Amino acid sequence: MDREGNRITEMDEGELERIFEAVKAGKSPDCVRSLLKPRHRTTVDRVRNVAAEFQRRQLTKLTDPMAKRIAIQASYDMSTRRVKTLFNAWQRWRPGHSSKTDKEPGERAQWLRQRHLDRLLHAVNPIRKCISNPWDSWGQTLPRRPLLLGGHDWALVPKLWFYVVTPNFDDESDWGRAFPQLKEHLEKSPFWDDLDELEAMTLDLAKDLDIAAEKLGRTNDGFRKTWLTFQGEISSVWRLQESRTPSNPVPDWEKINLHYDAVYARRVCEEFTRGVMPDVYDRLRALSDKLEVLRQDLEPGVVDKVIAEGAYPDCPG
Repeated sequence: MDREGNRITEMDEGELERIFEAVKAGKSPDCVRSLLKPRHRTTVDRVRNVAAEFQRRQLTKLTDPMAKRIAIQASYDMSTRRVKTLFNAWQRWRPGHSSKTDKEPGERAQWLRQRHLDRLLHAVNPIRKCISNPWDSWGQTLPRRPLLLGGHDWALVPKLWFYVVTPNFDDESDWGRAFPQLKEHLEKSPFWDDLDELEAMTLDLAKDLDIAAEKLGRTNDGFRKTWLTFQGEISSVWRLQESRTPSNPVPDWEKINLHYDAVYARRVCEEFTRGVMPDVYDRLRALSDKLEVLRQDLEPGVVDKVIAEGAYPDCPG
């Protein structure tokens, strides 16, 4: 915990490597801090000070007495154990270290393979963050309102709901350089088929909602006008930035305007169930259930195995 009581997450390998590279290049403390924003300066300084000692002493191994001296030199109440952990990371990163260059061919191939898999597992995280957990929606507690999300009831616009609960892969460059390799490793994952199926389900439901609305509108002119008005308003103002990408993992729910409220959505769905579309709630619930399946496809215990077993022509190992 920091002084404000906030939980401090451990730095990942990429963050540590940025600090190590900056220290090796002789960058100033302010420069190192700028590379690790929004990390707190104390969190960065603790690691930087230890790395600076590794660099200054040009250590090839770390004894307990040396680790203790470095911990004292680094200050910030650094523990000897933490110094040892950082030294292991420093050794893995250090250019020309024997763990990379002096291994037997089989060991080196295994090391390269593991590094490759670690990068791919890291590349899954942004995708996972862009998939809504349907159980986080309070709509899950209401059997007849399964698409309540972000303060909106998306029941009447399932196509837009799909955009805000799943990743947008239209521009693959959004997902980083490792994404093409990740796709190869996930070729046998059910994720892609489940994503396509969920989209198809939303398109079919949207089509049938329009048909049901047309039928109801034949006998209710007020309903017909309201339906056409909000559908037209949505299509004219909806923006792709509402879709989910690593730079926009969670939409700004307060800025989204569906041009109808939850009361109207519930009233329409109740009216549909009485005649023109009696299975509307079953199909809305099916979307929510399928989203949960999609999310589970990328659960760490599931996707790790798929990535490890996947391969492509230039895959290390």
